[in-house]
Amino acid sequence: MVTKLERNYWIDSFKGLFLILITIDHSNLFLKRFTFCPVGFFCAATGFIFLSGYVFGLVYSRYIEVPRHLYKKTFLRLRVLHQYHIVSFLIISIAMAVYIFNINTIDNDITKVYNNIQSVIKFFFLLIQPSFFDILPMYIIFISFSPFLLLGFKRQFHKSILFISFFTWFLIQLTPIRVFYNQLQLNMNINLGFFNVFAWQFLFVMGLYCGYCKYNNKNVVQYSSKRIYIVFAMLIMAFLIRQLGQVFEWVKIVNILENRNYLHFFSLINFLLFAYVVGGVVKNYKLQNINYFAFLGRYSLDVFCFHLIWVYLFKSIEEQSFPKYVQIIISIIVILSLAIPAIIKSEIKGVIKEKRKERIIGSFMLFFCIPRDMLILIKWMYRKIDLRRNFI
Repeated sequence: MVTKLERNYWIDSFKGLFLILITIDHSNLFLKRFTFCPVGFFCAATGFIFLSGYVFGLVYSRYIEVPRHLYKKTFLRLRVLHQYHIVSFLIISIAMAVYIFNINTIDNDITKVYNNIQSVIKFFFLLIQPSFFDILPMYIIFISFSPFLLLGFKRQFHKSILFISFFTWFLIQLTPIRVFYNQLQLNMNINLGFFNVFAWQFLFVMGLYCGYCKYNNKNVVQYSSKRIYIVFAMLIMAFLIRQLGQVFEWVKIVNILENRNYLHFFSLINFLLFAYVVGGVVKNYKLQNINYFAFLGRYSLDVFCFHLIWVYLFKSIEEQSFPKYVQIIISIIVILSLAIPAIIKSEIKGVIKEKRKERIIGSFMLFFCIPRDMLILIKWMYRKIDLRRNFI
């Protein structure tokens, strides 16, 4: 019998938040100054991949007792992801073909796919990825071996699995291995995308293991108020270094520390510190209402594919030519528009047709509840923090 899980709105909320940050990060709008690596040296994609592994481990652990069922469910999920990837690419390609986007200002990554039949086949098998299309194929690759990892966790091989995953991440950090990997892609005429799958798999595997442990009520991390305060102080230091690096143009130092494509050591540690603090808050505070972030996160696949349309539209215009206030207004419109695919998907899934107009308006209005939700959370955290009790 498959256990039915209670929906965790915290997970949906962070997925939605990361999707918003990713959308703004992939633009050249003014708000990118604040959304790109906003709290240190890791980007929103880091949290998105970790949560993807966590959700898969949490949800698909229900089928672990019957491996055949687990494989079937995984295959169905892979098929859906692959379909979304192909359809998204076709929609962008058609838009370029009819000149909705200015093709002269867009990288020719997409047009390269149509160079010959070999390129088309390689794209279909995820061996060639245009700009911004690489996150979903990376997720597909990770999910492909996830059932075997879940079975390994069940058989108490978790230490070996985590070590192999970490060692793979460590190897790709070595310069000779990187050079060999890049040269191999050139020789084989393939392009797996900006994010190195051998580095980022460690993040996904950690999330997968955490999700598996959560399903089985195992504690992976021990939280304490003092540790959370110490880690929070370290996060503030990372935030200051990152922001001061932009102000004083410590470009080389900042680039070395963040190094997103290979998931540099500092990026990884910075994210783990962030995840520890967030985990401590989430453990003690349960969201009561579905906010705008959670609404987007619930339909994250649809929202992610939809954001690609905005990304290529941004690439076809010169956003920096607009005044800053106009760019801020555009950013708000873009963030609001991310609800469109979520609303469409929720309606398709069989929502009662009565009061449909009120329901759609209410979904968009969730965006304007964000300040209220943040205020409620801050008030809760203020009540929880008792410095005298913890330090005196």
